[in-house]
Amino acid sequence: MTTISSAEIVSSRPDGTPPGCCDFGIAIMCALPLEATTVSELFEERWDVMKLEIQPNDANAYSIGSIGPHSVVLVHLPRVGKVSYATIAAHLGRSFPSLRLAVLVGICGGIPAGSDDQVLLGDVVISDKIVEYDLGKQLVVKNPTRKKLMQENIFRGLQDLQQSLGDSAAYPGRKWDKLFRPDYVHRHRKSLDCSECTDNKVCDLSVKIACEELGCSEEGLETKMRLRESHNPVIHFGFLASGDTVMRSGKLRDDIAKQTNDIAWIVIKGACDYADCHKNKKFQGYATETAAAATKDFLYTKNTSESPPSTQFPSD
Repeated sequence: MTTISSAEIVSSRPDGTPPGCCDFGIAIMCALPLEATTVSELFEERWDVMKLEIQPNDANAYSIGSIGPHSVVLVHLPRVGKVSYATIAAHLGRSFPSLRLAVLVGICGGIPAGSDDQVLLGDVVISDKIVEYDLGKQLVVKNPTRKKLMQENIFRGLQDLQQSLGDSAAYPGRKWDKLFRPDYVHRHRKSLDCSECTDNKVCDLSVKIACEELGCSEEGLETKMRLRESHNPVIHFGFLASGDTVMRSGKLRDDIAKQTNDIAWIVIKGACDYADCHKNKKFQGYATETAAAATKDFLYTKNTSESPPSTQFPSD
């Protein structure tokens, strides 16, 4: 097992001793260190993973703790290509044989939709198309009151995370939430800067340079009014279709299902860009926090009537 350096062990159990491996019913998986660091802040208790009887030869990296009433194992996924997902799933299933739910948490590219359900940066997308159980029934998402409550809880969770993580993942500001027209290419805008870039071709260097440096201007933005009165994150339920992320998520889901007796699967992602050539990293920290806050609300309300601590939800 790979060890992950994490926050100090915080436990109400003697000597920080964790529950047994068979007592963990939920696994959260993060592909990026930023995602795992944020999710680990959700732990109300943190236990020493080295005191678990992990199966021999399990090379996965784990952190463990409690979120609400649940004992949760956080799986730090390796960079793509180092270890097959089938191997990750096999080790996970053998070391934690009682898992019944896996949650892939992190960031994704948001696909702009119609004006009635537009996705803005920082919004949370929860998949209900690649999971193997009725997410709509589980979350009662067709109930407007339940959805509103989820969004209020996410905002409260954001406040808690930002208190512990600081301002590094605060909302970047509306001026950075830019959706360009599909035909407005991310390229050098001045011929003196580059002789290769045209509307039909871009140079290799341009994809690594920010819009501000290239000269991408507001004339390329979508003209429809997109911004809401409040920037509080909104929940969307739908199909996560962001390139190979879906293929990786689906493959990992299937591998885990085979190894863990048909475990239920859910994907919770924060939209950090618009999955276009103009994407940047300004919203990654904030979107990671919104996804983590949504995960906390989901776990608090799954198979329990307990809710996160109540605080006043601002009108804006």
